Amino acid sequence: MLHSIFNFDGKERVAEKFVSYRLGMTNIQHLFKALIVIFLILSSKNVYAQEYVPPIGIPAPEFGINETVENVYGSDTVYTHYVDNTHPNATDTDNPYGTSQKPRKTIPRNIPAGSVVEIHGGPYVSIGGTYTMQGTADKPVFVRGIADSTRPQITKSPIRLDGSYFIVENLDFYDKSTVYFRTTARYGSLRHSEVHNPIGQTGASNPTVSVTGKYIVVYDCEIHDNIREPDVDCHGIQASNYGEHIWILENNIYKNGGDGIQACHMCDPGPRYLYIGGNRIHRDAENAIDLKYARDVIISENKLYDYLHSSNTGIVSPIVVGSDGAPTRVWILFNEIYDAKKGIRIEEVDDVWIIGNVFHDLTETGIIPEKKGTTTRVINNTFYNVRTGISEPWRETFSFLIYNNIFASIESRSIHLGGAVTAKSEISNNLFWDASIHGENAVNADPMFKNISTYDFSLLAGSSAIDSGVARGGEIYDYLVRYGQDIGRDFMNEIRPQGNEWDIGAYEYVTGTIPVQYEITAEVEGTGGSVWPQGGKFTENTQVQLTARASSRYRFDHWSGDTSGTDNPLTVTMNSDKTISAVFKQITHFTLTVHVSGRGRVDVQPDSASFEGGTEVTLTAVPDSGEQFIKWKDDLSGTANPQKITMDTDKTVTAVFTPEPTEDFVIDTMETQTGSFEAEWTAYATADKVDGVIGFSEQSPSSYGDLSCKILFNNSGYLAVSDSSAYTSDASVAYTAFQKFHFRMSVDISRQTYSVWVTPEGENEILLADEYAFHPSPGYIDSIKYRSVKMSFDPQWGGAEGMVEITDFDIITGFLNDDNAKIPEEYSLNSYPNPFNSSVVIRFGLLKTSDIELSIYNALGQKITTLLDDKLPAGSYKTNWNALGYASGIYIVRLQTSNRLVMSRKIVYLK
Repeated sequence: MLHSIFNFDGKERVAEKFVSYRLGMTNIQHLFKALIVIFLILSSKNVYAQEYVPPIGIPAPEFGINETVENVYGSDTVYTHYVDNTHPNATDTDNPYGTSQKPRKTIPRNIPAGSVVEIHGGPYVSIGGTYTMQGTADKPVFVRGIADSTRPQITKSPIRLDGSYFIVENLDFYDKSTVYFRTTARYGSLRHSEVHNPIGQTGASNPTVSVTGKYIVVYDCEIHDNIREPDVDCHGIQASNYGEHIWILENNIYKNGGDGIQACHMCDPGPRYLYIGGNRIHRDAENAIDLKYARDVIISENKLYDYLHSSNTGIVSPIVVGSDGAPTRVWILFNEIYDAKKGIRIEEVDDVWIIGNVFHDLTETGIIPEKKGTTTRVINNTFYNVRTGISEPWRETFSFLIYNNIFASIESRSIHLGGAVTAKSEISNNLFWDASIHGENAVNADPMFKNISTYDFSLLAGSSAIDSGVARGGEIYDYLVRYGQDIGRDFMNEIRPQGNEWDIGAYEYVTGTIPVQYEITAEVEGTGGSVWPQGGKFTENTQVQLTARASSRYRFDHWSGDTSGTDNPLTVTMNSDKTISAVFKQITHFTLTVHVSGRGRVDVQPDSASFEGGTEVTLTAVPDSGEQFIKWKDDLSGTANPQKITMDTDKTVTAVFTPEPTEDFVIDTMETQTGSFEAEWTAYATADKVDGVIGFSEQSPSSYGDLSCKILFNNSGYLAVSDSSAYTSDASVAYTAFQKFHFRMSVDISRQTYSVWVTPEGENEILLADEYAFHPSPGYIDSIKYRSVKMSFDPQWGGAEGMVEITDFDIITGFLNDDNAKIPEEYSLNSYPNPFNSSVVIRFGLLKTSDIELSIYNALGQKITTLLDDKLPAGSYKTNWNALGYASGIYIVRLQTSNRLVMSRKIVYLK
């Protein structure tokens, strides 16, 4: 049996509006289209698809409405599973499929592709649970009662639907039965079914129909009288979290204990691409449509009425937007809203469009924002017999664009906005009759409705509303670009404009002459990108904007076909049918754009601005005198300098330089060093993320540039070392407040280089800088005489309030006596750090002149090297042992003197 939208079966159907409202000349063709039958093949069965014309602005679902299977009774070639729990021969034993002579007793729960499960008999009691249907686009699954007029009953059963490409139809879900689509469902449909409780009975579950998953359709169903208990929510249909592309179409929804349709409460992510169209929704305990959390919602061509009552939560309304959330991009199009107190309540929203609707017989307000939101666009609506048309007297977060509306027979005010709201709003080209007048280009005249007694608000010839509006092409084009649908229509789906300009109100006056339209086809020549929109039909002289979008590794090159050039976006005037192609070129080279913030430059190696894909480029930031390099930004980040970047797309890099801070130094003199020497000390910061430098110089410094060797505690919480003009490091070492570090710095003044090792307290030694260059600002130096600590407390540099403290500073010059040290009071031998990584400092003290031998032994007692064999005077001495090339483990340092003193110390080498 084919199901036409004109087949009522004695029940209310929203198709009544389609029949009575859509008989304009341009829509006669749609009535014939609705009867076209397209033959498809499903396995060995005949599948029929009747063409469906969706409400204005709603894209037709790819699956779920048109498909059906010819139901030939008595033939075993149509169904794959035959179920009849009332048949005397019914059994599930050794009967996986069933026939009309020997049916199955229960509905199978796991149903393969291409199955048609035909259900007879009933009722089926307490059969709740998950039914998984694994259909495909070519072989969908049908679970169906025998006909829309004969629906087997399923009772006291919460049904969960899962799988893909399935249709459940012609069933009566009764008495605490619910239908839930699971989040993993794809391309599923519930249609031609009834979901209800016995009239007057409580105990229903909430919601009655729950829709999540993706590409789900609820079509031509009757959902009513579902009550949990007084003043407790029981919604007819709820669009739940994670749902995407949900169609709720042509249903009759009424007398439910909550909202008729609700977009879920406090759900994240809420449903997206929610299409509510062609429904009749009335007399629910709360609101007809309540959008809490949702994005990209289209509400089109619904009849919403009988909401004059109140609920325990207050006034109910045909449409509520954002009562417990902020829906994004809500389009309310071509609906009829009547017999209610407040038509549309906007409580919280990010962008809402109210276009082409008819509001009549409302005892309070047509549109009222009540909490907070952005711009509300009210365009080409008709308000009749409404106490107040639009009201927002005091909340300042809203603004309005109010164009091309008719306000007639308004008891109080047509538009009631507070001063702050009015200042942010635009009001123009509206018609007022028996109502207060507002805005620019206002028309004060009888709109000349065709027949108010039958609520026909179309215009008669001579109406002052004809050609008095202003074209709102921006909204029409935005909609076309985002959703691929043309909403340049009126309440009857007639093209706007019919004359020279748009008419005011929801209806466009139709003379019988169909406006000239031209079609544009936008495509891609070859590969490399896409064009949006891909095409459509537009009224003559409409300007359409095409945008070419290049794929990765491609760029837009030019347009071809019925136009040319390189403009992107491209504006096309529709004065003929047009085919336009976008041509893309593959990118074989990528561009590197380098910017500088502050004073300095960036050296690029290889030196070029264009590179083949995959090229590795080295960037070096070089600050000017008195400047310091801070960081990279844009397509490169961090503070390492130089740094490499791989060219796999066009990239932009910025080097950030700032002036060096100029606060006073803490300066200490040290013994003049002229050759190679090694310094060691312990240091710590007194706060996290300070901005402080330990530096060494020939002259007493007055700026950072005077320091030849510099170690930085930076304001990001890391240690860095100056290498020529930039701070960097060979290892990433973080610091925190009062964490002690032992530093060892080896300096070669003749080569103007230095290396730095650091040992965090309780850890191993780390090479921080390997033969870094002296800072160039002082020029070539012959000696180092000063060590300094320089802090920056300027908030613009981001450094925390704190200091860098130095303790235990010592100089080592080979094996020579430390002249600054006193003659020791006793012989001594020790080492630091211990354990160590690669290098250890060994100290020893002599009470008198002695022949000494300082050697290293392994754990087996074998001598592996002699560090010193000489005659030394009394004093304190230091030397290093570099263990590179030796195995990690335990070693012995042994000191023997000529007076037969022998001292040993155990050291641990950890790689």
